[in-house]
Amino acid sequence: MNRDNVKAALDDEEIQVLADRCHAAMISFASTLAARDFVLAAILAAERESSFSIEFVAQTLLERSAGFVLSERDVREYGVAFEDWLTTGSSDFEAVRPPSLQIH
Repeated sequence: MNRDNVKAALDDEEIQVLADRCHAAMISFASTLAARDFVLAAILAAERESSFSIEFVAQTLLERSAGFVLSERDVREYGVAFEDWLTTGSSDFEAVRPPSLQIH
């Protein structure tokens, strides 16, 4: 990643407006989800595997919950590494694994 390109994008007002819109859309989407939606997704996953059971649904929910915790940690760690790269001139940023922003 080119530091000058990053700084230019972070300083660009239009880019910041678009990034704020993306952030707001993601927060809005996440706030519409209910616990029921996760249960229904876990049931669908169980039915796809042709092994419906309450245990499978519970395991799917545990895995989903752990995945969210790990994703949050990855985003936080990436943010720290990014700030370090941006402010110190370190060239080690390429080795940092970027977080996934995919919502499943």
